[in-house]
Amino acid sequence: MPRALFIGLLLLAAISSPAGQFTGTLWVAPAYYDANPDALFFIPGPFDEFKNYGSRQEFEAGYRQGGFNVLATAIHNLREGTKPESDEIVNELYYDAQIAGQEISFGKKIMSWGVGYGFRPLDVVQREDRRRLFLRTLEGVKFVAGDYFTDDSAFTLAYINSDRGQDDDRIDEESLALKYYRLQDNTDIHAVARLSGRSGIEAGVGFSHVVNEGLEGHGSILYQNRYNKRINRLTESGSPLLATGNPIQERSFRNGVKALLGATWTHASGISLLGEFWFDNAAYSGNEWDDLRQLTWSQLGLLGTGQDGAVYSNIGASTEFLSQSNLLQQNLLLRISHDSQDAIDSALDLLYTPEDRGWTLTAALTHERDNQNFELGLRIFGGHPDSAYHAIPTSSTVYLTWQFAFGF
Repeated sequence: MPRALFIGLLLLAAISSPAGQFTGTLWVAPAYYDANPDALFFIPGPFDEFKNYGSRQEFEAGYRQGGFNVLATAIHNLREGTKPESDEIVNELYYDAQIAGQEISFGKKIMSWGVGYGFRPLDVVQREDRRRLFLRTLEGVKFVAGDYFTDDSAFTLAYINSDRGQDDDRIDEESLALKYYRLQDNTDIHAVARLSGRSGIEAGVGFSHVVNEGLEGHGSILYQNRYNKRINRLTESGSPLLATGNPIQERSFRNGVKALLGATWTHASGISLLGEFWFDNAAYSGNEWDDLRQLTWSQLGLLGTGQDGAVYSNIGASTEFLSQSNLLQQNLLLRISHDSQDAIDSALDLLYTPEDRGWTLTAALTHERDNQNFELGLRIFGGHPDSAYHAIPTSSTVYLTWQFAFGF
């Protein structure tokens, strides 16, 4: 987006009528990344230089008046040995109007749907990666939507990205989506559906049920007529070990399922336990990961034969596998956290992939003081030597975040 337009939106928010509400958030996150030279996907110098230090800074500004809403973010990234990068994003820019007692919205808006902590199968529009280290504000989608409300239910019909048509990125794909929500006694009921040229029909249901004051259960399941995976074509039988171009290709599959089942338990002391298991057909199966792992080992066997550059170029292409929100289809998440009210909160979660016995462990300490938030955290990757998480070039990440929020 042009910088002048971004700055103009912020100026508009700052000088508009005092009847509106302006919010601002400054967020700074320096981090240290520890390399794992023994990882399957580690690429040494001079073919690649591992970056140990990095920092991300964001300034987020929002303005709301009547039905007008705007939210924009300025981003500045620093990474060791590279030129600083800056970007500006309009996260949301939409208008809500009341027509015949019902709500009509249009513009650009974040549309996150579904239930779940580590994964949300029913998030058919936004498809947020819930396992990112930093869960920052998403960039919304262009839409026109109508909402119908009753005392205990809501229905949304949205036309997404009318000007984009079919695109390689599903977030920019033209689609028609609907969401239904109903509160029945102690149970929230969710239903979603989405129709697009690339994925065909997607439909699913979910629930969240409060058993008692401290216990809650939730689950959801989504059916996909078509889904896509990015596969290394060299894993196919009879293929050469090295490609001269990018070997990663997107493949379409039929009749996919995403499903999650979980529960949370909370004690009066502030301690909470969460457990979730989910399955995602769009992630790699154990056999698909084995094929990629064995291909990479075979490529590494060519080192020292005068093809080192081609070997590491091919391995670099295969690391695109690591950008998926779910590396493997089966995932188990266990989390324990403590809400101290006014002191330091703590959390520890373990994500385990039973198909290959890999894991990632994340620990965090957070403290809120007035309008500031501090967080110190650590994420470690490990597991069986043949697991996908053990193949990640980063063995651990230590980070510190500071957030300052204000508004008027």
